[in-house]
Amino acid sequence: MRAIINHKVEAASLSSISIEIQDVPAFDAKRLAEHLGELAKSELDGLAVVGLEGDALLAPLLALKKNRIPVVSLVSALPSLEESTYIGIHNVVAGRTAARLVGMAHGGGRAVFSSSSVR
Repeated sequence: MRAIINHKVEAASLSSISIEIQDVPAFDAKRLAEHLGELAKSELDGLAVVGLEGDALLAPLLALKKNRIPVVSLVSALPSLEESTYIGIHNVVAGRTAARLVGMAHGGGRAVFSSSSVR
């Protein structure tokens, strides 16, 4: 996957677009919040983030918005940040589809879905 991303970054640089990839430890909301806070102080034209939703991230995301840095979230939406752009699956539709498929596979009955990401 990293090779594909690096290839796309190189291709973008040929059209005078500069893309920088900065890794932050996965599932470390505190570290991501610190990193986003630093990015909010920099001169960016935009930011794409694969991140977590959480209270710790709200302040740095609002700082990015205040500084007019557009934020695009990938994989997980950021519902607490109004007017953010999200690229990924529609989770409600995906959940309905999963429930229907489980129901079809098991001939109906009762199924329970549990998730820590539902608000």
